[in-house]
Amino acid sequence: MANLKSVLFGGLAITAALLVILPPSSEAGGCGCPPFWTPFGDNCYRFFTFKNVTWDAAEMYCRSFSVPCSETRTLSLGHLTSIHSQEEYDFLRVLYDTTRNKRVTTRVWIGLTDEDVEGEWRWSDGSDVTFTSWGSGQPNSYGGNQDCASFNYEFDYKWNDLHCGIENEFTVESFICKLPRW
Repeated sequence: MANLKSVLFGGLAITAALLVILPPSSEAGGCGCPPFWTPFGDNCYRFFTFKNVTWDAAEMYCRSFSVPCSETRTLSLGHLTSIHSQEEYDFLRVLYDTTRNKRVTTRVWIGLTDEDVEGEWRWSDGSDVTFTSWGSGQPNSYGGNQDCASFNYEFDYKWNDLHCGIENEFTVESFICKLPRW
């Protein structure tokens, strides 16, 4: 939508257009995703890369994003992504492949953890665990302290449990945040 406004500048009338640009993922009715977020289903996703990021730091970063929920007038916080179907997982694999640095193999934190109770995996957004894609022999809590889940393409995108901190045996440099669409 453009608003035209004439302005006198040095005695000359200059007409300027004020453009209202909507994010590419916006839809009529105010529903959509924030800029730089990718929609899928009822949610928005964004891939981030930070050197040696812990699971907790990635979760806190995701929580720094929020969207107003116009129907309930409450604020909805982002979280590390939860995954509830093969279709959603396939979408996240494509998002990962198209946005990651191709020169560096990165593991991706997802919002799954059993930090509170060993063996009882839960999503950081509080949703039910209805889908998993663990690699062979995973989760194994190797060394007794692997409580956070990740994936990467080297292991056919299968999930692996890792130590949640930066002292894990693998470098985790990326994560995917998830927000509800607004």
